[in-house]
This record gives sequence, C-alpha cells and structure tokens, in this order.
Amino acid sequence: GHDVWVGSGAQILRGVTIGHGAIVGEGAVVTHDVMPYEIVGGTPAKRIRFRFSEGIISRLLEVSWWQYHPLDLRDINFSDIAAALDQIELLQTKDLIAPWEGEWFQLKNGNAIPLEEF
Repeated sequence: GHDVWVGSGAQILRGVTIGHGAIVGEGAVVTHDVMPYEIVGGTPAKRIRFRFSEGIISRLLEVSWWQYHPLDLRDINFSDIAAALDQIELLQTKDLIAPWEGEWFQLKNGNAIPLEEF
C-alpha cells in the first residue's frame, strides 16, 4: 500500500499484502496480510495496534490523500489528522484538487528524484 513504513531487517513473505499506512516493525517476519494502518511486529509478526481509530482509517482510505501532488497538500497540517482530513475533503468537494497524473518522484537530500531511479 501507499504510505507504508517497513523497519530494518523486516521480512515479508511472497504473496503478503501490506495495507495502506501500515507499519512493520524492525526485524518482523510478516507471514500474513497486514490491514491498512495496522502496526505489526515480532516473529511471526502480530498486530500491536492500529495507528488510528476505525473512523479515521475509513476517512483516510476514502480520501486517498497519496494520489495528490505534494504541492496540492502543502498547506495541510497533518499533525491533526482529523482536521487534515476535513481540509482534504473540502478541497475534493470544491474540485480544488485532482489526482496527480504527472511523473512521481521522491525527495532525497532535498532533490526530487524520479521513482524509476530507485
């Protein structure tokens, strides 16, 4: 999924799906699918908890914020996730943002690097 963090040395078995926003702990051995925004760890990996409430997870999946260009979301403060979702939903409702259809890139040391180069 998008917006996933995988810790150092983690192993994910072939065929396993990691949901959007999930976190896989360092050294974890993931033998089963990980749900969106689930935090797993251990050997074999087990659920530690979810990052957000069920309602917030539903909203995050609905707005699919990762499909927008970072500059479209530059004024949104993600430290308050509920308020950030309110802002994104408002932008979507007013058709002020649209999914990015250009080239994707990753920032590395302050430079934009096309994803194909990783």
